[in-house]
Amino acid sequence: MKKHTMIAAVIAAMFFNAAAYSQATLQKHNCKTEIAKANYLMGMRSDNAGLKESSMMQTAKVKMLYPDVNFQEIKNVTDSIAVNGKTPAIRYEAYLASNVLENPVWFAKGNHQAIQDPDTFFISVASQLQERILGSRTN
Repeated sequence: MKKHTMIAAVIAAMFFNAAAYSQATLQKHNCKTEIAKANYLMGMRSDNAGLKESSMMQTAKVKMLYPDVNFQEIKNVTDSIAVNGKTPAIRYEAYLASNVLENPVWFAKGNHQAIQDPDTFFISVASQLQERILGSRTN
């Protein structure tokens, strides 16, 4: 009987440690997510078009990976850039990023994580958005 009690205690300790590890991992993930969101916001508010473009791309990639993360403040800034951006290209990219932030599941099938160039990334997103919109018209 002592052997079974000891095994049960070891298993209970393993589950407790796993739960504690999971909680610590979640807190660490949340902290990193908040830091990333702050950095993306700073990049989007920059006057540097390349930094703004890269921040929108990275934000969209993170949202595709973690669709449950709240990016509402970033979405608001992205929507503002889509309307008030300095160039048509930045406004269009902001529009595309906003669509990803609004509906990340729509873009899940693409291999967006491997794309490092913002132009290529947004072309890919635009293509998927066009497929989605035209596909919904035929149904």
